[in-house]
Amino acid sequence: MDTWNLAGLRRSSFASLSGGQRQRLFIALTLLNEPRVVFFDELTQGLDPLARSDVWGAIRDVRDRGTTVVLVTHFMDEAEALCDRVAVMRAGRVLDAGTPADLIARHARLTTVTFTPPVSFDPAALAALPGVDGVERHGERIRVSGTNQLIAPVCSAVLGDDHLGPPDLRVHHPDLEDALIALISDPCADRPSIAAVDRTPEGVS
Repeated sequence: MDTWNLAGLRRSSFASLSGGQRQRLFIALTLLNEPRVVFFDELTQGLDPLARSDVWGAIRDVRDRGTTVVLVTHFMDEAEALCDRVAVMRAGRVLDAGTPADLIARHARLTTVTFTPPVSFDPAALAALPGVDGVERHGERIRVSGTNQLIAPVCSAVLGDDHLGPPDLRVHHPDLEDALIALISDPCADRPSIAAVDRTPEGVS
């Protein structure tokens, strides 16, 4: 109870516990027999951001103790933050597996920069910049896509006289969610789930 910050709740009823406290209790009960492998299914579903952060910390503690954690989740930020290895599954079949970085490199390589240009700005000039694969206009905004190399030259090209650039300029690096969407983009695909595997010191996966 001390380990999982539950000692102060020793005399509390289960019904009075918050979502995060209940999940920490479930984790504590799961680990009583010091298992080598534990399975957590949708552990943070329905939790508020603070409780979710607490549970993430608890999962990291379990992993750091040397226990292999198999985490089933639909939250890609969760899988990317917590897991050393991820398997994307659909209809009981693994579509691809690897580290989050591996999956991103294979299925979501594009970095994008979006901004609203000054009135006199010519977006055609961006197409020749290093790393740029495409330039698109969406209403008043410009979307530039390509490799990470595009960030510095594109940002430099759109600097104004104040050297601050457009106030709505946004840079998006590809992440695990982008990789998942690309991987299951088949319109006939069923809703996928993610079986994300944390550290596997003994090769369990």
